[in-house]
Amino acid sequence: MILILYSLFSDNGKKIPPELFAGIPEKARRQILKYRNIEDQKACLTGKLLLQKGISYLGVHGSYDLDTISYTHYNKPYFSNGQLHFNISHSHNCVVCAISLNCPLGIDVEHIRPIEIQDFTGYMAPAELALINGSPTPVAAFYRYWTQKECVIKADGKGLGIPLKDFLITDGETEINNTKWFVKEIHLAHGYICNLATDATGKELTLQITEEKIL
Repeated sequence: MILILYSLFSDNGKKIPPELFAGIPEKARRQILKYRNIEDQKACLTGKLLLQKGISYLGVHGSYDLDTISYTHYNKPYFSNGQLHFNISHSHNCVVCAISLNCPLGIDVEHIRPIEIQDFTGYMAPAELALINGSPTPVAAFYRYWTQKECVIKADGKGLGIPLKDFLITDGETEINNTKWFVKEIHLAHGYICNLATDATGKELTLQITEEKIL
């Protein structure tokens, strides 16, 4: 099973209520407060609280602590003391966290806003750009492709060490370094596009999607 927890926070500029830091370990708290922008602090804190909630929902609370998170050479976070897989993404005022005890995963969310698609031609294959520009809603199509690509490279763990235009996603599938990844769109809040990548086929996935009220 994969838990997908998400939360929408207010971007009203108000400081974070101190009580929300109560269950946050010191190392993780310093990581949050290193951001000077209040909204970045809110996004970071919300991601950590969603991860804590997911750990509790899976019944492994106490086995995984935020201060035991390590980072790979490519800066992918992971728990060094267990098999829990997780990934966090945020855009604008939406934060999403995917968690599983069964399979590697990556998730990416983007807030749909006006963009100049031609500015991203270096990141997309010609066939993808043709489909995006030929869509009746090119901006939404761009974000759909973008989140698909991002969640795959996050699942793989090498991040932008894998050029986005070097692989294609066809019918929700792609392969990188002999690993096949399956992509599924996750419907969260209006105005956002989100995609999840795992190494398990869609038929093997059981998703539980929950909105959490945090900020």
